Amino acid sequence: MSELAKLKKKAAELDQKKQYDKAIIVYQQMVEEQGDGEEVDVGLPNRVGDMLHREGRTREAVDYWERAVDMYATRGFITNAIAIGRKIVRFSSTSVEIQRRLGQMAAQNGFRSDAKKHFLLYAGEMQRIGNLDAAFAALKEFAELCPDQDDVRLELADQLTRHGRGTEALEQLDALHARYLRAGRQAEADAARERMRAIDPAFEPHAPTDAADFDADSPILFGDERRSPSASGRGRSSKATGQDADLILIGPDAGLAGRAAAEPERSAASRTEVAGLEFGREFEAPPAGASVVEATPVALDG
Repeated sequence: MSELAKLKKKAAELDQKKQYDKAIIVYQQMVEEQGDGEEVDVGLPNRVGDMLHREGRTREAVDYWERAVDMYATRGFITNAIAIGRKIVRFSSTSVEIQRRLGQMAAQNGFRSDAKKHFLLYAGEMQRIGNLDAAFAALKEFAELCPDQDDVRLELADQLTRHGRGTEALEQLDALHARYLRAGRQAEADAARERMRAIDPAFEPHAPTDAADFDADSPILFGDERRSPSASGRGRSSKATGQDADLILIGPDAGLAGRAAAEPERSAASRTEVAGLEFGREFEAPPAGASVVEATPVALDG
């Protein structure tokens, strides 16, 4: 009998006797014994996390849940990884990085509104603690993962400009300008060009390329759902109230707020507020035709 098999048998016996403290130790040994190779029980770290949480050891549980997220995600079981990530958010308010991870996975599965919510939550927290580099990096990542979200890229360009990051703002506006041209949205392309000239009159936008831009009639980056031309998204943010206070605080006339207001009314429990904005339900149905790989169901509660 292998060492791992012996540990599994011992853990089962301790579980049966309800000697959970001792069982946890054995399960932890099993996680380390099996390592992170291909032939592993990917659900084991999640089970250890659940057991630790039941014993009131949530901080330790988060470490195992995060490990489970990585193991599921790297094997393509994104749905399971997202479920465990949501559990981390539910039980640990200090695990900020998981918001960005959830945003990345939501984008990977084509859930753009969820990706937006998580990236904005992460960026807002980075802003709160004064880490503007991380906040801007997260918004840039979201803009690249979901290039059709013009409102976020426009707001990002505005915020970069306000914080003296003109070169970075020009990059965002240049990408928007190219996208608008390819989509035949000339008025918006002209508006983007004017914004670029306001930052640097000598700046010349780059010509759009097939590799970098998507038509309004092209498939979105993730899934098979097709998008139609979006609204102009030229809403401006409200006047800044402080150098750092306006990073994610988009005003009531901005594109994000307008989109949220246009959504059907939902119960308070089904909405999440991000810097004064409301976003839709936490998780959408997969886009039509999208492939979602399922693995062994994971427990959402400890």
